[in-house]
Amino acid sequence: MPIKSSILILFLATSSQSQDEVVITFFPSSGFLIRNEPFLLSCTVINAKSIRFRCNGEWMDESRQLSMEGVNKDGTLYLQSSINISKSEDDIEKRCDCYGIGKGEITVKSERQAVISPAYMKKHFEHNPPSSIRIKEGSQFALPCLPPLSHPVPIIEWTRNGQVISLDNYRIMGSDGSLLFSSIRLQDGGAYVCTATNVAASRSTPPSSIYVYVDGGWSEWTEWNGQCSVQCHQLDRMIKLRGHQVIPTLSRRRWCNNPAPLNGGLPCTGDDEESSLCPLLCSIDGGWSEWGKWSLCSSQCTTNRTRTCSNPYPLNGGNHCIGDSDDSISCSTGICSSRWYVSDGIVVVSLFAVPILLSILLSLCILLLCRQKSIRTHSYCGDIASYKSGIIVEGAPFMHSPLPSMTMMTNKNGYARYESGGGYSISRGGESRQALLDGCSTTSSARKAFLTTNSSVTQEDTYATVYECVRGDIYEGEGVLPARVDREGGRLSIHNNGTHLLIGEESLESPTTIILSTHSPDDDLPMKDEYEIPVSCAISTNCSSQSCIPRFPFILSFTHCMQSIDEWNIYLYSNTNYGWDRYEIESDSNDSTSPIFTHFDSHNSSIIHCAIPHYGKFLLCARPKKLNPMLRMRVAVFTQIDRRDTFSLRVNIVRDGSGKTDRQENERLIIESIMLVVMDGGPLCICLEDIAPSFSSTHNYMEMDLSTQSSYSFEIESIDTERTFNARLVLLQKGSFFSNPLILSVSLDHNYDELVTTEESQVSLDFRLPYAVKERIVSLLDPPSERDWMSLARCLGISSFVHFGRTLSSPTTVLLTLWEARREDPCHLAHALRLSGRPQIAHIVDNIR
Repeated sequence: MPIKSSILILFLATSSQSQDEVVITFFPSSGFLIRNEPFLLSCTVINAKSIRFRCNGEWMDESRQLSMEGVNKDGTLYLQSSINISKSEDDIEKRCDCYGIGKGEITVKSERQAVISPAYMKKHFEHNPPSSIRIKEGSQFALPCLPPLSHPVPIIEWTRNGQVISLDNYRIMGSDGSLLFSSIRLQDGGAYVCTATNVAASRSTPPSSIYVYVDGGWSEWTEWNGQCSVQCHQLDRMIKLRGHQVIPTLSRRRWCNNPAPLNGGLPCTGDDEESSLCPLLCSIDGGWSEWGKWSLCSSQCTTNRTRTCSNPYPLNGGNHCIGDSDDSISCSTGICSSRWYVSDGIVVVSLFAVPILLSILLSLCILLLCRQKSIRTHSYCGDIASYKSGIIVEGAPFMHSPLPSMTMMTNKNGYARYESGGGYSISRGGESRQALLDGCSTTSSARKAFLTTNSSVTQEDTYATVYECVRGDIYEGEGVLPARVDREGGRLSIHNNGTHLLIGEESLESPTTIILSTHSPDDDLPMKDEYEIPVSCAISTNCSSQSCIPRFPFILSFTHCMQSIDEWNIYLYSNTNYGWDRYEIESDSNDSTSPIFTHFDSHNSSIIHCAIPHYGKFLLCARPKKLNPMLRMRVAVFTQIDRRDTFSLRVNIVRDGSGKTDRQENERLIIESIMLVVMDGGPLCICLEDIAPSFSSTHNYMEMDLSTQSSYSFEIESIDTERTFNARLVLLQKGSFFSNPLILSVSLDHNYDELVTTEESQVSLDFRLPYAVKERIVSLLDPPSERDWMSLARCLGISSFVHFGRTLSSPTTVLLTLWEARREDPCHLAHALRLSGRPQIAHIVDNIR
């Protein structure tokens, strides 16, 4: 055979053999088995007539395979086959091979083995972060997060308030998934969630609330401040009258704002004010303190008490107190003889004392029964019968309007006065409303008041005599405001003395008539000693029925006359029909025994707010801490023209907040309510200057003792009755270095009309915050999460509310009502909510402005 022919035959045989070779071109890939998601195992083979899969030494069912033939670009034939591998109950790892079977049963096995392992993630984390934790700003801190047992290893991700955290120099992630803070910042507070994710599942931890707090730090002390110049003889006289408290002192202050405590941080420790006696040159004699309490009776039948020479201490060579510092007396007569005395002070009581004790107990029981009967007989305000828009109470008529707004108006002779009158019977008929009311009232028309509403009712329909009835006691009030209040609450305001009563929403179970009234302090004042003075008017609150007990405390706002509350010891007196109770109040704390919470308004220093849980009578009194503290007074000027050629100018001065103008009969008001700051003590000089020609006054100068006088009149004579009277009144306190003169210009002609005053009372629904927003805040901050409402109280500057709030069923409700009483802009509340860690609620409050 020729050589060329042999080569051609060999080439054709080799070519035929390569075209029949079985080659695996696509190997099966590895992956994970997920529950309810089968894994697709695929393999592609050239020149194969069939493909088989074998996993963990077992052939897979060929009927489950899905095969497809095709032709490559080079013309070769290929076979592609795939099979679904499902997660079995044994959850074991599968190692699978692909076999290609060609002509002549030639079998080729894949070079790479596919590993298919089950993927999973257990339900519970191995280590959850704490549900909440308080961390001091600047501390190093780690939030642990050990994910559940998983395959494959999950990816860890942290979120704060729903936003993914970007890691930086302050926050890094540990190898175990923990979030590490190198120095935690105030803005790092929030709700943190750790999320673990793999192909099988994604699981998250419960939110972990981090509260970053800041402990308070003191600022630097201010310079010493005070007035040390004093005349020794005057100081000696005042010490004898009032005690050592009048010795002038220097004081300095510091503030807990470097930094201020935030988010429940500890307040500063120590005092925020220091005082020191002035370096006086006066020689001051010592004075005895009050005697202490008597000791228990000793076995020798004596009792002792002591006093100290500290009122004041002797200064600069002053004399020591004369007398004994100890006192003892016999505490029993006869019972210490050997016949009656038993060791350890036990005394044998004779049998005749038993019937005496029984008689005393019987008398007390009879007295209590009589008192209960008296209360049941008199503690009511009468039977109510409605007529049109008003209410008439038998023996005590009330007036109310069903509308949300009404105004009380007074007659020209001054404040409306209210006196008891006759009864009104609903059996009367055929008479007008005016006639019925005239028939049940003994007051003159000049002393009646009426309520006007924005409805279409006439003045005759709303004209009535209003009574103030407090637990069965009827007495006159200088300002009386009755109002019909329902579950929506309301604000009752008597503007002439700055008195307000705020009734929050849902405070009353059902509509009822609330009566707010103000009075001058009674002659029988409740003060404990002669140095206390009333610094507000007396305020009474009451309702028209015995079943109108409030669910939440009302907020009663006083206007007081103290120029600086730091100069006074302040006391709140409360009378709820069982006698006066006295509670000392301070600007940054409250008496823990008091059922009434008090708050000094930081935006208006002349107002004190009280959260009152009951109706009653209330009065603010104060005792000066030092000599001659400052008071705010109100000045009004009246005139009384008897004839064309003579008239009077009367200057009337009352303490701010008292509400009195002391208008006399036939007087006209020409200057209304001008503020004057004076010292408590020292005469007030009043000068009448620059009197117009054709006029003269018998006296142009006088001095008033403000502790005993409240007004003075200048008698004016006129030569020409057609001329206009002009003059200048100058008021200045004698010996005061702190008060500026008050200069009033007076102009009056014969056609003078009375000044139109703005004295009125009103009821409104003027709430800054919608009730739906309040409900949302209350639901998030109220107990059992005490920390939230406490933090809001501190951020609002009412830290002393915390103790009182723990006694309430809904402290957040009362806290928001107190905020409403301060009349602040909602932006202040939103800022406080952000500081307390509630930015979402703050955003809602921002949107209502």
